[in-house]
Amino acid sequence: MGEIDDEFDVKHESAVEAVEGGWRVAGFFSLRRLESVLHRNIKQPEDIDSVGGLVNHLLESDAEPGSTVTWHDLQFEVEAVTDGRADRVVVTKAPEEVDTPR
Repeated sequence: MGEIDDEFDVKHESAVEAVEGGWRVAGFFSLRRLESVLHRNIKQPEDIDSVGGLVNHLLESDAEPGSTVTWHDLQFEVEAVTDGRADRVVVTKAPEEVDTPR
C-alpha cells in the first residue's frame, strides 16, 4: 500500500527553521504543526488553519513585510509576502509588558 498524503503533511524542509528566539515558518505551515514545534496549544480562530491565514486574519488587511501581530503570548512578524498573503513569518514569544511604577 502506498502512503496517503493529507493537506497538513509538510514535505519542504524550509517550512520551518529555528532562528534566534523563535521559528521561521512558511505561511502555509499549519497551526496544528506549529503547536507541535512549540510544544503548546494555540487557540485558533474558527476556519483558520495556517500561520499565514492567522496573520492575515489578525491584521484585518493585506500583510506587508515587517507587519507584526500578537496572538495571546506569541508574536508573528511577516518577512515575505505574495499578493498580500504572508508567505514567511517569524514566530517568537511576545515581549512581556513591563508594569512601570506610578
